[in-house]
Amino acid sequence: MLPKPEWVAALRALDDKADLRWNEVAGRWEFILTSADGVPRSQFWEWFDQPRDPATGRHPYRPLDDTQMRVALANLERTFVGNPYDGAGTTAREVRRRWQFNQTLLAQRYRAAGEHFADFLWDHRRQLRDAGAGPLVKAG
Repeated sequence: MLPKPEWVAALRALDDKADLRWNEVAGRWEFILTSADGVPRSQFWEWFDQPRDPATGRHPYRPLDDTQMRVALANLERTFVGNPYDGAGTTAREVRRRWQFNQTLLAQRYRAAGEHFADFLWDHRRQLRDAGAGPLVKAG
């Protein structure tokens, strides 16, 4: 099976190195796109919102026609990491966004742990105050 030339042209409008082919071994349409690191990656066209086949681990077969190709292109326009127009943007900006998210998450965890420790100290203040002091003996 060969893809329609207009499908390949529309795909190459997003990524000049993109390709679309029928994979005989997988029995699926295969989209090949350049990722953010410049390496071509492939993804098969399947029904991703349906459960996987337990024997093969594959999603069910999804036919590719003009309507489905428009769906695929719309999805790629929104989510393709190498897309310079929208989506994740540059790799550096995406890495910075993820780093900032992780730093915020780490600060929240430290804050929660500190509050938990402070609550523990408050709840056990008498035991901690009296711990190890032993009896008070007055020198006679």
